[in-house]
Amino acid sequence: MVHQSVEYTQQQSPFNYNTTECIIITAKLLDTYVSIENIYIPLQTSCPLGFSASLQPLLTNNCLIVGDINAHNEAWSQGNNDPRGDALVDEIDRELFVALNNPDVNTRPTSNLSPDIAFASVDIALAFEWNVTVSLNSDHLSISLTLENNLPPSRILNSFTSFR
Repeated sequence: MVHQSVEYTQQQSPFNYNTTECIIITAKLLDTYVSIENIYIPLQTSCPLGFSASLQPLLTNNCLIVGDINAHNEAWSQGNNDPRGDALVDEIDRELFVALNNPDVNTRPTSNLSPDIAFASVDIALAFEWNVTVSLNSDHLSISLTLENNLPPSRILNSFTSFR
């Protein structure tokens, strides 16, 4: 849901297989266009044999990724690492993304797991404050992201071809 006062457009998911669900909007927050990507990746045991989770198609500037990736890493969870979490951390590190989660705060009220994440590109990461809120009759706590600081202004890149 997007408030009617927010200028936004829905984008097409870059994933063409059924294992990764993704909803993407580009929203104008303050004076900056931010790609907000909500993602769900099921447990590895529910995925086809040989499936490897990847966020690569989503990793762009001015990008906020939130969702349930069913992966664990100490970057966002209390020392619980698994192969999927390790691979995704390598991927986000290469593309200069930051996990916004507080690793000392769980997103599951009944366990010490945090499969729910929020990542942001480094150009906008410091503008958000991450918190969890009361569970809404779910086995997951809701993640709340508050826009704390001004976002850097969007730069529109103009390109042209010169034959000189």
